[in-house]
Amino acid sequence: MMNFLKDELVEAKLFRSPASFKTKSAEDVAHNIYAHMLSLQAMRYTDPGVAGKYAKDTLRFSGFDGVRAGGSDLHNLLAHLDTIEDKGMLSVPNAQVKRMLKDIQNGVAMTDRDRRTIMQLEKTLQIRDPNLKSMRRIIADWPKATASEQQAGATRLGFMMNHYARGSDLHGPYIKSVNGMAAQKAKSPYNSKLGWAAVGAAAGAIIGYKAVRRKDAIAQASNVAVKKFQR
Repeated sequence: MMNFLKDELVEAKLFRSPASFKTKSAEDVAHNIYAHMLSLQAMRYTDPGVAGKYAKDTLRFSGFDGVRAGGSDLHNLLAHLDTIEDKGMLSVPNAQVKRMLKDIQNGVAMTDRDRRTIMQLEKTLQIRDPNLKSMRRIIADWPKATASEQQAGATRLGFMMNHYARGSDLHGPYIKSVNGMAAQKAKSPYNSKLGWAAVGAAAGAIIGYKAVRRKDAIAQASNVAVKKFQR
């Protein structure tokens, strides 16, 4: 069974102060930020009330200018990134992230804008893992995803949260929001030499997702060509 559906640590908070980041590299922080944002994006559909409250709590302070005991883990991750000596070129598009959080807080869903924000975040955090990119394609397009695609995204994101953010104040709420949706017998890629290929049905969903999107793109191109011809 998927262990991330168990052992929910709802009350624990990972990042209360700068000292909480002692064992975290810049890459760890980047992946944490990415996982939290993708989780909120999924939760705006699986549990919009909790997602909205978490977004509001993250925006509680005027900016991400310092790690605060009263801030959410996502707030403190965003605030801490700029202070890491080994962060290199990693950064966060703060204005876009704040706007997305505000939209989640207010229950506003603009898929195209959300997708652009997540893609920009992926770029500035230098997320290169192709498997994470595949997951992002599903999460960012959640309303258009099929049930099997949503299962793939929920499963992979659950493993990612379990690996990077177990104990985060968003970990438990996310797991609850996808309970019953995620693949029950999948194996974590973080514990298997088979990597994401071990996720069985989820991997098939990724292939199906890409095929469907290619067909959509071809159909749209054909419609445009026909309209031009008719003119």
